[in-house]
Amino acid sequence: MIKADKSNKTKIAEILTRSFDNNKSANWVIGAGKKRIKKLTGLMNYAYSLCVINDGVYLSKDNQGAIIFDYPNRSTYTFKRFLEDINFILQVIGLGRLVCVLRRENYIKKYHPKTDYIYLWFLGVNPEKQGKGTGEKLLQDLLDIADKEELPVYLETSTPRNLNFYKKFGFYIYHEWNASFIGFTVWFMKRNC
Repeated sequence: MIKADKSNKTKIAEILTRSFDNNKSANWVIGAGKKRIKKLTGLMNYAYSLCVINDGVYLSKDNQGAIIFDYPNRSTYTFKRFLEDINFILQVIGLGRLVCVLRRENYIKKYHPKTDYIYLWFLGVNPEKQGKGTGEKLLQDLLDIADKEELPVYLETSTPRNLNFYKKFGFYIYHEWNASFIGFTVWFMKRNC
């Protein structure tokens, strides 16, 4: 995989927007409406901006897949991060959805460790190139990083078909959430180091 730089941001946002177009969780965060794709791209740009700081954004060698991950307990809250958050709230989720999105994020964080770990935020491949090993290679490269650093990897998915994909790589479900206010099941998965 290729470590992202500023020249890759648009490409990565495009790949992830296309691959998460029908994702329940991502679409719940941004809400419905005629600006949905623009907001979904905004979500991917936001994730890129937060995670590139800790070298957590990569593009596949064939430029068809992307992965965004973070080290949440290593991140510091800076003025730049504050501005990113404000822009994300105003341009992507909107003030009307803020309370629900924060409620969801607080619930998720309760199930993450206080010690160091890697959080897999987004892994996606252009839809027409899926099933050809690109996503598997990106995930394996991330797991190689995690093993080298001796860190567990956490993620959530709302897509049932993703469960077996992640289980092939040693992930297991450690919590299942059926919150009425989001309207779908979210599986919390973990892979130990």
